[in-house]
Parts: sequence; structure tokens; C-alpha cells
Amino acid sequence: MPNLDLYLSAFFVVGVLVVTAFAWQRFNEPSFPNRKALPRTLSPLRYLFLRSTYRKARLTYVGALLMLYALLVAPGPKVAPALGTIGIKDFPPEGWALVAALILTGVGLAPDSLKWINTVEEQLRRWIHEWFLVPDGIERTVGVLEDAHYEPPPSQLNLFPNPRREKLREDLRLPPGTLRHRWARATILITSLRHMGAGAAHPLKRAAFGPFEDDFEALLEKHNALKLEIESVRRDKSGYDEEKLTKSVDALLKLVYAYISWGVRHQADTERQVDQTLEELGFIVPQEHARHLFDIVFPAILLIALITTIFWVTVDAISWLLGKSEYVISESVVHALYPAIGASLMYGCAVVIALKRRSRQIGQRVWREHSPTCLIPIAIRAGLVTWAVTIGTTVFLESPEETWQWLGAAGHLVGSFLGGTAAGANTGLSFLPIKITTALPWVFVGATASALLAGSISGDAGRIDKPHRVRDAIVLAIGVGLAAATAQLIQGSLSDFVFHESNAPPQLSSRRQHRPGFAGLLDHSRRRHSDPSDRRSTGSRLILIFRIGARCRMTNIGECK
Repeated sequence: MPNLDLYLSAFFVVGVLVVTAFAWQRFNEPSFPNRKALPRTLSPLRYLFLRSTYRKARLTYVGALLMLYALLVAPGPKVAPALGTIGIKDFPPEGWALVAALILTGVGLAPDSLKWINTVEEQLRRWIHEWFLVPDGIERTVGVLEDAHYEPPPSQLNLFPNPRREKLREDLRLPPGTLRHRWARATILITSLRHMGAGAAHPLKRAAFGPFEDDFEALLEKHNALKLEIESVRRDKSGYDEEKLTKSVDALLKLVYAYISWGVRHQADTERQVDQTLEELGFIVPQEHARHLFDIVFPAILLIALITTIFWVTVDAISWLLGKSEYVISESVVHALYPAIGASLMYGCAVVIALKRRSRQIGQRVWREHSPTCLIPIAIRAGLVTWAVTIGTTVFLESPEETWQWLGAAGHLVGSFLGGTAAGANTGLSFLPIKITTALPWVFVGATASALLAGSISGDAGRIDKPHRVRDAIVLAIGVGLAAATAQLIQGSLSDFVFHESNAPPQLSSRRQHRPGFAGLLDHSRRRHSDPSDRRSTGSRLILIFRIGARCRMTNIGECK
């Protein structure tokens, strides 16, 4: 267990300032490759966010990176000998908090064996960008514009003189797949964009498109070139390739849609405002009363974290009343936060995978309720992710010192092997394989949770009454509770009878040895060591799955995004 004094030292305060300053700037760097639907320059990145979400996303990233930094600091001065074996030497052990900040921010101090930390940071930034629909929100808006019916308002048609205005109206009445229809649409939209900010009422604000002036100039050049080509074809239709010309107009339209999407999303605060602006432009946008995945899952994740924290603080208090352990409220809360974080991540990931994969299959028109072909891929992915999360929370939250010692021993072994020298005894190398193996039963829990959740939610909120939602939520809770109990039993058996962890030497503090898992509440003396997965109480699992099941039953089939 890390020493809480580490987080009160001057080194940690300086490290927090370094990480915060780094994260504040780093967030604006793209975590994804440039695409055709994106502007030529992605800097600053804030122009790709909805106006109201950019600051939220930035603060979320800063907070997540500070949490990652706190985890790196947790091993404390004891990590100094381990780091010496992988290339970081001659630094005072008490300065580890500052060294961890410099490694995380990638200022060049990290050896190759620790570059994975920077990879974790980049992946974290990509997840947060995607969570706030960057760049997926722009691609979604482009797709809506491509499929939407277009009826320009009189304010746009009045920009053309009368003979041409009637010709454009006539072309727009043609089937959407014809060249004349598409060219008329492109001409009206580009002309409308050119009149933004000219004093007339316009749904688009010119200031929102300011960062994309170079892209608009390129768009006009492409439009003018196509205009000359189409006028030439109208004069002489012999020998022209209509299919090739149609593809060129389609490419131009996609650029127009992308340009509109950038500005519309930059000036809007919500997705609904985006749709309203597109409707004012003349697009018939299909109404989707979808609830975002964040709105469905995040409250349940907070609830499971709260319940787990309260549960373990209560267990400590009861253990103290029975005279079996000392009770320090600050240590109790910190200890309780570890299983709370682990449980939230584990079940949160399983639910997100279930809902997103199900939504994707529905979009691809391959989803079949209760079909093993649809549920098995979801269950496998969720199970593996749950396994990985369980391993991560175990080794980095519960056993940070042993983890760093294992990394040092593994690095020393690899270096000895590559250098052709004798490696010597490395007794600590069994630590991580044991943790990986004992966490394997939780694959079954993640797979069960995702499969039951994806297979049970269906129907429409207007056709499903509350008793049915409650019944389905109870079924989910019972199924996942049984799976978790089974995983707990198997994990305990592996730890005690295969790896003999219950007889491990007392190298940890007595405080940690007196923190059993849920099964340990039934037999306090059965185990002395516990992983975060042991502490995810069955009551917490039931509450989480019950809430998510009830919430998702209130949505339509494809609404969990």
C-alpha cells in the first residue's frame, strides 16, 4: 500500500503541475490520422468539438492523466532499486514522484522499457476524443447530409436570378441519383456558403467557419473547375463520360458536406442544435431520440463505485468492532477506493462493449435477438477486456511495488539474455503470471454480463411497461451474480490450492493482510491476500446490472450509442 505522505511531498506537487501543464497542451494534438472528412489542419483541435463539450473533454483528459500519474507514484521510494535495473539510476528515492511525472510526459527520461507508459497516454487521449465524438461526430453529420432529402428554403433560392432559379428547382425535382440533381444541390449550397455574414439572415455563422478558410478556397477551386467542365458538356454532349462526371460531383458534395459539418458543430452546443441548423439549411434530418451511451452508463458506474466504497468502509468498521483489525478512517477510504475503481472499470467496460457492439450490428442489419452468432463475439470481446481490466487493477492498484519489482526483474532477465551473461536467480518473476492466471475466471463474468445485457434489451419505451423492465433487470442481476460467485470460487481455489498464495510470506503490511474479499467475510481466516476482484461485492454487482438493465430497457433497439 503506498505511503500517503508521498502525495503530500513537494516532489508530488511539482509533478502535478508538470502533468497538468502537459495535459492541457497535449489534449489539442490529434490522436487519429487525418481523413477526407476532416480539415487540412487539425490544429487547434477544439474546432472539431461541439462548442459546449470541448472544455469538458479537456478537463476529463487532464483528470484522467492525473489519476494515471497518481498510480505511477503509488510504489514510492521502493521502486528505485527496480528502476535501476532498467536504466534509470542516480536519483534520490524520495524524488520518485517527480521522475514519474517526467516519464509520463515523455521528456526523454524514460528508457525503451518504459515507453509503454507513453503509449497508454496516447490511447487514453484517443478514447476521450472518441468519447466526445471527435472525429466520429463529423463523419456522422456527413453521413446524415448524404442521405437527407434537400429542399432549399426561399432565402437560398432567391440568391439566383429568376431563369436560373426555376432551372435549379426543376433539377432538384429529379431523382437524387441523377447528375443534374446533384449538381443543382452543390451549386445552391456553395452559393449559400459564399453569402454567409453578408448581412442577410443565415443559419450558419461566418465566425464558426473562420478556421477553415483555406479549405473553402480549395472547395471553390474544385467547384469552378467542375462548372467549366459541365458547361462544356452542355454545349457538346458527344463523347463525355456521365459516370465519371457524376463521381466528380459526388466528391465535391462530400467536401461541401464536410465543410458544413465543421462549422455547424463548432457553433452548436448539442447534437439537437446541429440537426436544427441543418433543417434550417433545407435538409430533412430524420429524428432520432437516442440516448448517448454516456448518459446511460456513467450514472451506473458512479453508483457502483459509491456502493463498493461504502461497503468496504463498513466492512472495516465491523472488523474493528470485532477487534480483528485497527481502524483508521483515511486508510480505510483509500483502501476502499481501489476495489471501487476496479469494479467500475470492469463492469463499465463490459456494458459499453455490449451496447456499442449491439448498436453496430443493428446498423449493419445483421443483429438477431438471442442469436449465438451475434452474442458470442460480444461476449468474447467483453470477457477479454474484463480479464485485462482485472489484471490491470490488481497489479497496479493492489500490488504496485511488486509490479515494479517484477518489471525490473524481467528487464534484468531480458538484458542478461541479450548480453549473453548469467541471469542469476529471479524469484519474483512468478508474480505477474500468477496474477494473470488467477484473474482468468473473470472472463466468464464479463462475457456473461455483456451477453445477458445485449440479449435482453429490446422493444420500444412506449410498448414496454415498468414491470417488464424490472423483471429483465432482475434476470440480469441474478445471471451476473451467479457468474461472479463462480469466478470468485474458482479464483480462490487457484490462489489457495494451486499457487498457495494464502501461505505467502508476510511481506505486505498487516493492514493489507486483514482486508479479505467478499468470500473472506464468510471465513475471515481463509485468505490473507486479496485482489480488487475479490472486493467487488455481489450486492454492488446486482445494483449495477439492475440500474443499467432498467435504463436500457427504456430505450429503443438501436439507441445505445
